[in-house]
Amino acid sequence: MRDAEDRTVSVLIQQSLVPAIRLELLPKSTIDVYLLVIENDGIEGCIAAGSVAASTALANASIEMLGLVVSCAAATRTKEIWLDPTADEARSARGCLTLACVPALGLITNVWQIGKMSLDEVEKCIDACQERCLDIHAVVAEALLSAPPS
Repeated sequence: MRDAEDRTVSVLIQQSLVPAIRLELLPKSTIDVYLLVIENDGIEGCIAAGSVAASTALANASIEMLGLVVSCAAATRTKEIWLDPTADEARSARGCLTLACVPALGLITNVWQIGKMSLDEVEKCIDACQERCLDIHAVVAEALLSAPPS
């Protein structure tokens, strides 16, 4: 990734996580999360996967949160919506949307949209992403519950 992309990914992941972290319980603390991206097939996927990984790491580290943050990306092309688009799919799409949310609370923490999308397409992408986020949330919650205590 280029430096500008690094900064964009970092800011979007931070914006996705901060609303869910109980910062009032950590008044004089800083929380640093480092992500190492080994292979990147689109900035949308980096943001979505990075948000899920960071939220899972915070929960595993016993950082008190309102709920797990999960994220999903979608791209639109003609009448279709593609979830988790590759870099090539995102480039050929009319628009892309990345959504981060806390499904347990029905809370959307971040939406990032690029390209041209109609309001109807945005609503359909948000609905599709929220539905997929429920599945991702179930997998992450199960992994955390079945992990040995640290």
